[in-house]
Amino acid sequence: MSLVLKTLSGSAVIIDGGRPEDLPLLRELVGDSPVRAWILTHPHVDHIAGFIETVRQSDESLMPEKVYYSFPSLSFMEKTESAEAYTLREFLEIEDRIRPIAVHPKDGDLFSVDELTFRVLLAFEEDDPIVPLHPEDQNSTGNDTSLVFQVEGPHKKLLVLGDAGPLEGDRLFARHWRDLKSDIVQMAHHGHGGVGAEVYIAVGPETCLWCCPGWLYDEEPYVIPDRLYGTRMTRMWMASLGVKNHIVSGDGTQKIPL
Repeated sequence: MSLVLKTLSGSAVIIDGGRPEDLPLLRELVGDSPVRAWILTHPHVDHIAGFIETVRQSDESLMPEKVYYSFPSLSFMEKTESAEAYTLREFLEIEDRIRPIAVHPKDGDLFSVDELTFRVLLAFEEDDPIVPLHPEDQNSTGNDTSLVFQVEGPHKKLLVLGDAGPLEGDRLFARHWRDLKSDIVQMAHHGHGGVGAEVYIAVGPETCLWCCPGWLYDEEPYVIPDRLYGTRMTRMWMASLGVKNHIVSGDGTQKIPL
């Protein structure tokens, strides 16, 4: 997952940024724009490994003025999602180098970059009731620590869901269902196994951002205990809402006005 926001005055905001192999494209998209903020949703390799490599290389072309993240502790990740904890370990190795520019957002925080306003809806806290969906399925836990926020531009509002899964979707809907209406939504967990249909109904988007390749965009439905998921299932939800504008990253980089 990699999103780049460009402001009217030429600043850039990076969201996640993908893996190290995605950095050449990221540099191309950012260009000469100063990176005012880099927002990391959660510590999984396909979301933050590019940022880790940027810091390791001391790449000034991408280094931000501020980096925003709210990650679980290593002990939490090792306990609940040990297979994915290695990315957080790598992040902790470079954390001292970014400490002067680090911001740890909380629920309800607001910040701005030029004309863009960012509103944090959910930021991870370890005392929240985040547990695996099933004792044998610990695949969702790290995803359910995702930072969820809205970005409001002059004309459009974007909702970023990161990899939020069903549990975080339940918390998001319970706390913020009145506030979720947005013009554009980044589809949770690449469109599959993410938040439930009620979240998307509350969002009521006109445009969906699918951070996924073509094969995943065509994924068949499957069952997570008591719920039916799969990218095609999510697409059926959006079709029922009348959404016709779908942006799939597997089709290449595309530009959307905010």
